[in-house]
Amino acid sequence: MIKIKYIILILLILLTLYCSKEIEHYKSERRNSYEIKKVGTFCLNLAIDSIYFGSVKDIAIWNDQYFVSDRINKNIWVLNSEGKIIKIIGGRGKGPGEFSGAPFIVKKKNQIVFVDFLGKKISLYNRSLKLVKSIKYPPNVLIQPGKWVYSENYFIAWGLKPNAEENISNSKLIVYLDENLKFIDNILEPNKLLKKKSTFATYNPYVKITKGNKNSVFAIQGAELDKIYHINSKRLIIKVFGTLPKFYKIPPTIKTEKIISSLEATAKYISNITRISKLDYISSEKILLVNYVNYNENATYLRTNLAGQHFLQAYDEHYNCIFDGKIPGALLTTKDGDFLVLISEKNSNLKIVRYRLVKK
Repeated sequence: MIKIKYIILILLILLTLYCSKEIEHYKSERRNSYEIKKVGTFCLNLAIDSIYFGSVKDIAIWNDQYFVSDRINKNIWVLNSEGKIIKIIGGRGKGPGEFSGAPFIVKKKNQIVFVDFLGKKISLYNRSLKLVKSIKYPPNVLIQPGKWVYSENYFIAWGLKPNAEENISNSKLIVYLDENLKFIDNILEPNKLLKKKSTFATYNPYVKITKGNKNSVFAIQGAELDKIYHINSKRLIIKVFGTLPKFYKIPPTIKTEKIISSLEATAKYISNITRISKLDYISSEKILLVNYVNYNENATYLRTNLAGQHFLQAYDEHYNCIFDGKIPGALLTTKDGDFLVLISEKNSNLKIVRYRLVKK
């Protein structure tokens, strides 16, 4: 009996040591063995009666339909596979089926979910595009404005679960919520730049998340563009990898106080840093996509994803960088092994280019 107790104690100690050890950062090799090939171009016309499209906040392809979140009109445009408008969901408001802000879009198997950060709720719609229910954010979790994913019965989001015993700046950055948005777990320690509240971290605090294979997720903290976290279905970090983007701008050393003094100073600083715009994953090819942006000074004043110069990194299943180059617009989503890039959204017309990563 005593032997069994000792064995259990040793196993617990070993498990604790394993879970607490810091995972070594794998500095991804720059192989650049792929190039992007243009597959085609298509347009989505988003105008009906007296309603005209504003600007893309998010887009998803689900149930063979396009769902486009409109940053200006606070609604969702739904189009069929031929690009014909079949429904407009929501609009500005606080009632059922309305949104306080343009929602992010989350796909489930039998439901499409709209995450309204300003309204602090999610709205779930079925395949017939009928509102099933809305759920309020949990009061004890500080959800941040970012894209959610759904994996293995959990919603996963950038958010904080502070407690009375720790400084909020030390709170873990990713929360797991159940189907009813009840808090389950939080993971991912903030990096050193965030903890120190550096100027770069202050203006680049975002955490971007996307779903990977086998119910895993990938995440990146905005202030460390060379560290991508691969998190398995058991909520354990299994790999930290990445390399600085080829067109990365070294952030200028300026005190935060000088930047917050005026909108002009803020715009100038943001135009001199690199930000992550979006993560996405091509599941059939096991390729992670990282869309990063070097903004111009006008970006602070414009409500569009197209401000600045857009670039793309691609990582293979071995965590090596197989592509790092310029793309002509903002990464939207993936489709059948390809990825879609928004290059124009003028006059209610979305011009989208379809690309494929091919070996050189």
